[in-house]
Amino acid sequence: MVVDKPEGPRSIALVGPYSSGKTTLLEAILHICGETDRKGSIKAGTTCGDSSREARERQMGVEVNAGHINYLGDDFYLLDCPGSIEFFQETENALKGVDAAVVVCEPDEAKVLTLTPLLKSLQEKKLPTFIFVNKMDKARGSVHELFNSLQAVTERALVLRQVPIFKDNIISGYVDLASDFDDHLMEELLEDIKPEREEIYALLQNDLREGLVTPVFLGSAENDSGVRRLLKALRHEVPEASLAAARAGVGASSGAPVAQILKTYMSAQGGKLSLARIWSGPVRDGETFDAGRIGGIFRLQGAKSEKRDSAGAGEIVAFGRLDQARTGDILAVDSTTHLPEEELLIPVYSVSLFPEKREDEVKLSAVLAKIVEEDNSLRVEHRQDTQELLLWGQGEIHLNVAIDRMRSKYGLNVRARRPKVAYKEAIRKAATQHARYKKQSGGHGQFGDVHIEIKPLPRGSGFNFEEKIVGGSVPRQYIPAVEHGVREYLAEGPLGFPVVDVAVTLFDGQFHSVDSSENSFRSAARLAMSEGMPKCDPVLLEPIYKVEIAMPSEHTSRVNSIVSGRRGQILGFDARSGWDGWDVLLAMIPESEVHDLIIDLRSATLGLGTYRGEFDHLQELTGQGADKVLQSRT
Repeated sequence: MVVDKPEGPRSIALVGPYSSGKTTLLEAILHICGETDRKGSIKAGTTCGDSSREARERQMGVEVNAGHINYLGDDFYLLDCPGSIEFFQETENALKGVDAAVVVCEPDEAKVLTLTPLLKSLQEKKLPTFIFVNKMDKARGSVHELFNSLQAVTERALVLRQVPIFKDNIISGYVDLASDFDDHLMEELLEDIKPEREEIYALLQNDLREGLVTPVFLGSAENDSGVRRLLKALRHEVPEASLAAARAGVGASSGAPVAQILKTYMSAQGGKLSLARIWSGPVRDGETFDAGRIGGIFRLQGAKSEKRDSAGAGEIVAFGRLDQARTGDILAVDSTTHLPEEELLIPVYSVSLFPEKREDEVKLSAVLAKIVEEDNSLRVEHRQDTQELLLWGQGEIHLNVAIDRMRSKYGLNVRARRPKVAYKEAIRKAATQHARYKKQSGGHGQFGDVHIEIKPLPRGSGFNFEEKIVGGSVPRQYIPAVEHGVREYLAEGPLGFPVVDVAVTLFDGQFHSVDSSENSFRSAARLAMSEGMPKCDPVLLEPIYKVEIAMPSEHTSRVNSIVSGRRGQILGFDARSGWDGWDVLLAMIPESEVHDLIIDLRSATLGLGTYRGEFDHLQELTGQGADKVLQSRT
């Protein structure tokens, strides 16, 4: 079998956990390929990647950064992806448009488990994958044990491509290994037939394309160790761009320009840049897609950019001024090209936002729209129950970065606080109430007189109003006003929360031919409710969420304790479908305990635990718990 070296531009995502050294590897690659005079420093804030203010302040990647190299005549586009689980959507977006991924990890068996979600995602996408074990100069365990730990968290067969040579407990070099994954090669080796070198690498290349194997390389990006060996493998084994296009569902028959947006960058002064993978080309400056006309093509190198007249298939470039396009959108000259939409990550953490200056409320909405466009894993919710503006995301750091961007990029100072819980109240018994609203202040007065019955309804029934007026004691035209007054009162009951599951019946009343009006009967109804509701034994209701938690099985007992400590009711367990060694826990947890649940889950599970939850029902809250809620409102 002979497979020619792939040709044309190709793109690679550098992915892996926080602190594994992705940005350091990018700096090493750029320096080796002559793109930079010296390697940048993360501490000094001089790296090509992670150049934003938010990244520098936190010493961590918070968004995708793009770079470009030419290695021995081949063009490669590199996407340095954030490592924190809170910015995993950035990684997912980038993986849609690359030809291969390099997973960067540390030689620490205790941290290998954290690779599971990433390796699972790469396998589901059928994306050719390489593993680069970084920081080998600081390794403490054996390569054999590390390799077995890596193999335990992926279904793909790993192929160790190097073995380190130790001299005085220091790695002085590496020995390249051939693959023993292929049955034909194994037969030749068993029969003492030396396989041809071209045959070995052809089979490796084919197995990588088919997603059967994941090559594993060793090195130290900080010391440039193993980086050239990795580059050599990428040059010979990363498939041509046409394979990724076919995998994405983009045919190359017509050659019409097709691109897909992987990332949106917004700046207060420079406008909008849309980082895009060219699936089919060429795409020329000024090209008109169905989403608008391109206002510039740029090849990015971190924060720097190089203007281009055109870009071809396989390249990743930024388009200027595509105001109508969003991250994930397909850009085509017509509307006939469609790719399947990928679901966004479910938000797991929220804060309530409000501007420091009241006059900035309109500006807040405009800025949030830009922030969400730049990071599509953020979500804005106008919550009617609590009259709050909520910003949802993937965790506390994620939302803090978004708030920092509002200040630094758009000059908008906002405050964030814990969202209110959507408590409700109901009643336990019925009561009747008579109320008269009478007012005389010269000229026509106001007069409204009502008799109402207030009754509890089964949980979840909502509100019901009916009238049983006989003999016209309340004229027909005033009855809607009575209902209006009742509804106004129910917005805040005797405990201070919206009232649910209650029925109100108007059964008698009086009117005055001159002084009665809709307003007087609305006021009478409100008065009757305010006097009658306290007699109905009001009770506080708290919202209960049905929560599904996923975590590695070895951390399940810790998660049990977390749920129990948050007044949760565990409903059961099950194995997580398709995830070997993972569990799913079902529980009912009060909304007040769900807010920062993700923080405890990640702390107890090496950052791997996650959950999804939705409102299930309202439940009575009494005793000290209710007292605490009611006291907080005073």
